[in-house]
Amino acid sequence: MIIGGAPRIATADEPATLAATQGVGITGKVVPPVSAADQMWHADGAILVRTVLPHLNVPPDFLKMTSDARREWYGNWEKTSDEGRRHVAQLAFLRANRHRYVRLEKDVPFASTDLPAGDYLLRALFFPRVNGEIDYNHEIATAGYEFKITAAQASTPLKPVELGKLQPRALETFNADQPAPDIAFEAADGSAMMLSQFRGKVVLLDFWGVWCPVCQHDLPNLIALYGAFKSNPHFAMVSLDVGDERPIWQSFVDQHDMGWTQCFLGARDKAWQARAFAVQGYPSYWVIGPDGQVLGEGFQCPQLRPIIEKALGGMK
Repeated sequence: MIIGGAPRIATADEPATLAATQGVGITGKVVPPVSAADQMWHADGAILVRTVLPHLNVPPDFLKMTSDARREWYGNWEKTSDEGRRHVAQLAFLRANRHRYVRLEKDVPFASTDLPAGDYLLRALFFPRVNGEIDYNHEIATAGYEFKITAAQASTPLKPVELGKLQPRALETFNADQPAPDIAFEAADGSAMMLSQFRGKVVLLDFWGVWCPVCQHDLPNLIALYGAFKSNPHFAMVSLDVGDERPIWQSFVDQHDMGWTQCFLGARDKAWQARAFAVQGYPSYWVIGPDGQVLGEGFQCPQLRPIIEKALGGMK
């Protein structure tokens, strides 16, 4: 299955506009995870760009501002700062590429076109085939396949890049080793807090919504993960609701066993915190280390448990 392309994103030393340069085509095959290898499977893949997270140098009185004032500050930052304009360009590129999907089949090459130079992740959801039909109700596994397009490769669009066989890897390490943007948010009790207030802890940050069926599907896993680590003083979990009306969000939280920090961000076009993290889909989980660095990112929380365990194991 061949998917069309999108324009190239401006790099850090370019104007914060999208360049119209065409990229190069790619082709390759995937090696399924062990859990899917011995089954008949179908997989849906999405090609994602490695995100460059911005640095937010918020004013000292940020928490004293109203939520509207903080949102206005962020909007001005995007418009007036060089880094903000580059981030806006990146968001536009990610939006243009959000439907760059590929269908993955056993022993069948996949292909995509017009990929500019950059670092990519092909994320795949594996589903079983039963009597020739795809069973979307029972996911077998998820996997990620990293690849890179060099500037030299992108400059020769008539010669597709052969990726060969891609080996599965852990999703949670993608977008790691970057400082997390220091966002502000309001807890269910109305108190305002900054992400930096959790320094010294391993934080699982969860962007989600009641409207999101995948979020609700993964909620039992999220509750189980919280149960496993809630007694550890070095662990914290923060859920940030995006896109719901407050009564719907509050009712859902009250009806479920969601005893960790719950925050309401409001409508998607007002959730600047999700823009700061360049959230491309929901749920979006981020593991933040005690020093404020991103340790990993993913869209299913069970995959994040090993990295949380490793981070907590190094703390005393």
